[in-house]
Amino acid sequence: MQYFNGTGVQLRTLADLLNVANYRPLGSLLVNTFNNILFDDPAINLKTLPVKERAVYQQCRNPRYWYTPNDLTPKQAATHHQRLSRNKDRFRVLLNQYGNNWQEDVSTLIEQKWTQLTAVDDNLLTRFNDRKKVWQNLSKPDILDGVTETKNSDKTVITPGATSHKLTDFQNAGMSRINPLYSEVHCDKGKLGTSTAGGVICPVTGVTIDQPQPQQRFVSAAMLRNNDDLLLTLERQHRQYTKGSKEDQYSRAAHNVRNRESNQRNNLRRDVNRIYNTPTLFDVTDTLRLTPEQRAALDYWKGTPYEVQF
Repeated sequence: MQYFNGTGVQLRTLADLLNVANYRPLGSLLVNTFNNILFDDPAINLKTLPVKERAVYQQCRNPRYWYTPNDLTPKQAATHHQRLSRNKDRFRVLLNQYGNNWQEDVSTLIEQKWTQLTAVDDNLLTRFNDRKKVWQNLSKPDILDGVTETKNSDKTVITPGATSHKLTDFQNAGMSRINPLYSEVHCDKGKLGTSTAGGVICPVTGVTIDQPQPQQRFVSAAMLRNNDDLLLTLERQHRQYTKGSKEDQYSRAAHNVRNRESNQRNNLRRDVNRIYNTPTLFDVTDTLRLTPEQRAALDYWKGTPYEVQF
């Protein structure tokens, strides 16, 4: 629910899905999200592009180009983001100039389909209101224990202590036993949104993350708060980071886990670049020997401004 903050969408209970005032901002949010995605256009022929535009297009079509290294200083990060922003605009210009504008067409179709699916006439609106009245009448005092009501039943919320939301006097078999009027969806405090199904194995600790956030790969501070043994093990491995850190022990340990993978790759890239940029008596390509694992790690930067040129 944190995702909807500031978007004009008010969804707290399941009953709010019948609030037609939410439909327009939800549709706009869907269309804007789709429009903000950068898609490559396979219809573009590289041979038809001028040399400078071809270089920009080839660079920007690589997903790894948009990665921001975590070892940049604030000034370097600001410069990096400004460059990405400029190139994003240049990339979109190239897509519009040489592509077939299919993203714009699909965006229009999404908007039209959303309008079609969310059309509400007077009859349907009456059915919505009748259903809300049924839910409200079926709610008994014992069900409302811990619930604070206002004059507007759509704004009825449940306090953290309330746990009972089941309907009493349940007779209609076509209705759920869970009253949507009081079944509240609490805001997700995480940055990455709601949990996804399926487990993920942390590549550093080997611990299974049963309910990972989207794109989560490593153990989190929240997990470490419930796993004292793992926390102790990680703290013993990274004592050098504890001095001067303003993070709590759980966030610090989770931070170290994330850094363990990226630091090794970043340090290797810096070391190789330093070797290539240092004058020597012999050709570096003849003397530098990299293992297959090291070459695979350096391939992570391939196609980006940070690619190591052998």
